Amino acid sequence: MKQRRTGDNEKKSRPHKVVSIGDVIGQLMARRGYAQQQTNDQYYQSLKIALGADLAGYATVGKLSNGVLRIYVPDSVLVQELTFQKRKLVKQLQADHPEGKIRDVRFSIQQS
Repeated sequence: MKQRRTGDNEKKSRPHKVVSIGDVIGQLMARRGYAQQQTNDQYYQSLKIALGADLAGYATVGKLSNGVLRIYVPDSVLVQELTFQKRKLVKQLQADHPEGKIRDVRFSIQQS
């Protein structure tokens, strides 16, 4: 009969680390993308203020990467119209969301 070796292979008993519920919820939100969705909703509200509800209704807020926020619209006519209002939109986003460090927006045609 083999004897069980103790020592290096056996896990040492460690007390469990206490984790606050706030940390757990934060990790869960990050994993599931809830925080990103909430942020996109806030960016959309700024978009509505800057462009008006009619024009903003066609837009979908995409990902913020390296200070550039992607905004998707259904056709090139809207891309052109939004390009005319780009400076106003960037200023509104910067004022409403200084933590996002938005320096530019890019408009793209939404793929169906």
